[in-house]
Amino acid sequence: MKQFSDYFDVEEREYIKAVLHVKDDNFNALGEMIQKGIASTLGSDEADDFRLIREGVTNINFQFSLGDNLYVYRCPGFGTEQFISRESEAFGNAAGHRLKLDPSYIYIDVKEGWKISRFIPFTRKLDYYNNGDVDKALDIMRTLHKSGENAPRDFLLWEETDKAYWDILEYGGSRYTDFKAVHKKVSHLAELSKQDNMPIVLTHGDCWQPNFLVTEEEGEEKIHLIDWEFSGNCDAGSDLGTFICCSDYNLSEAVDVIQKYYYGNATKVELRHMLAYTSFTSYYWFIYMVHLAKRGTEDIKLEEHWYNNAKSFADGALPYYLDNK
Repeated sequence: MKQFSDYFDVEEREYIKAVLHVKDDNFNALGEMIQKGIASTLGSDEADDFRLIREGVTNINFQFSLGDNLYVYRCPGFGTEQFISRESEAFGNAAGHRLKLDPSYIYIDVKEGWKISRFIPFTRKLDYYNNGDVDKALDIMRTLHKSGENAPRDFLLWEETDKAYWDILEYGGSRYTDFKAVHKKVSHLAELSKQDNMPIVLTHGDCWQPNFLVTEEEGEEKIHLIDWEFSGNCDAGSDLGTFICCSDYNLSEAVDVIQKYYYGNATKVELRHMLAYTSFTSYYWFIYMVHLAKRGTEDIKLEEHWYNNAKSFADGALPYYLDNK
């Protein structure tokens, strides 16, 4: 019988062990645990052809086959429990399925964090500069935000970010020399944004390119939104801000996308608020990456991208708050 380690080459095994903090002698035990979860959910212990999916930052995803069908098994990354509410993720997955935004969801174990989904074959990645893709992605967000669904967790984006900032200082700080100054600037912007009085809605929390799957169904391109790990009740800006901050949009391009979200009728308050949340989400994801780096999972390119966006979008949003006209 094939051992779990036999499905992967040396480099893949090392990557899996690093993200999950699994030792060599426990690698095949990991496979046994995965097979047990699959059997309890799908009713068969004959899952085969495991393949590593190299997308995302914090978790490990395996594609596998069972009979004629393909599925995905998600292993939660080491340390993610500090940021994730699995109960809220389960609610988000179910809501996304009800709203026909995500047809992949099958089951999540809220105690251990593993999840099984249907594999959705996608034709290409979402293109931030394809108007059709952007329109479909924004429509998904609007559908979610207007759904009236209420998750078991309220996710206070800035409060969570600020708490994590002080944890980082306690455990050695950051390699960025202007770290404290940037935090002060974004914190000031967060205080200003409270006056906008925007509603709290159900959000996905992780609306970036890898979670939008572009598929072709009956000759028509469609987009599905997967991976509801960060879902919860939050400001809609957490989704729109994440979408923008994970792209290469400059300030002008970001303003265009915000206007699209509001069908071209964004008010000054809505515009400044979404720009502010683009800074907040950039800073949140930067802080998240710093925490993961301290646990052995590092991506300097993403970390720097989000840090620079936190600064640039704070500079872009602040004039809107200081201009009283």
